[in-house]
Amino acid sequence: MQLIFSNETSTKIDKKIFESVLAKAKIGKKNISLVIVGDKRIQEINKIYRGKNKPTDVISFAYEDSPEFPKENLLGEIYISLDIAKKQSKEQSHTLKYELRFLFAHGVLHLLGYTHKTEDKLKKMLEMGAGLVE
Repeated sequence: MQLIFSNETSTKIDKKIFESVLAKAKIGKKNISLVIVGDKRIQEINKIYRGKNKPTDVISFAYEDSPEFPKENLLGEIYISLDIAKKQSKEQSHTLKYELRFLFAHGVLHLLGYTHKTEDKLKKMLEMGAGLVE
């Protein structure tokens, strides 16, 4: 498994903070692309692909078995808004590192097929995400 990491912000982020999440998620030999962006960029992505013209904390795109990415063995892409992660870390009284890892875990769970279309599924996903971070 490989984490393909890109940081489009000026804030230094060590990709190693995400490795333990990947190890716990047990994604096998699949690769995941993680892109750290600002609010403007994630709002563009959210508008184009989800029809919502507002920023969000994390967006994931699952590519498993996609004919477009056969050689990369790519499970999918995850985009995280650093701006929202900073805001949420303050609101939740935890570190930015924890929030980034939690959002990454949430994105990984989506790539693995989990959804949160009901309150019960959301609760389960939040618990699973916290388990991947700790």
